[in-house]
Amino acid sequence: SLNSARAALEPTRHARTASSRCAPTWVSLERVVAAAACNPPTDAGRRALPPRLLRHLRVLRVGTPDRGSLDRVYACYAAA
Repeated sequence: SLNSARAALEPTRHARTASSRCAPTWVSLERVVAAAACNPPTDAGRRALPPRLLRHLRVLRVGTPDRGSLDRVYACYAAA
């Protein structure tokens, strides 16, 4: 969920329990990278990402590639 992703990206400690018999231990997350691909909020059924989540992210907008670029990308996938 978005709440879980936001919590993981915030600089804080998280409780981890190995089993119900053990006491929880504190762990810290470092160098977390989150990557996602989203359609624009103007597409049908989409909503803009909430500002509380966006403050933890860097947004990169990439335009639609031309046909030649798509052919090269998919040719590399097919060759692998």
